[in-house]
Amino acid sequence: MALLSYEILPPDRYGEYEAFASSHRYGSFMQSVNWTKVKDNWGHEVLVVRDQAGTIRGGALVLLKKLPLG
Repeated sequence: MALLSYEILPPDRYGEYEAFASSHRYGSFMQSVNWTKVKDNWGHEVLVVRDQAGTIRGGALVLLKKLPLG
C-alpha cells in the first residue's frame, strides 16, 4: 500500500483541488471552493490527500463556523 500524505492547501493552489473535485465521480458542487461564496459568513480550509507521486487521491472542503458560546 502506498504511503499517503495530507496537506491544507493555500488559496493560490485551489485550482488543483478544483480540478480533482470537479472530475471525481463522487464530486459535488458543495465540495467546490465556489460553495464558500454561498457560505460567505463561514471560514473554510481545503484538505487534500496525496500519494507518493504527489497526485491528489482525496480531498475535502471543510467549512468552519464559530459557535455562539458565551
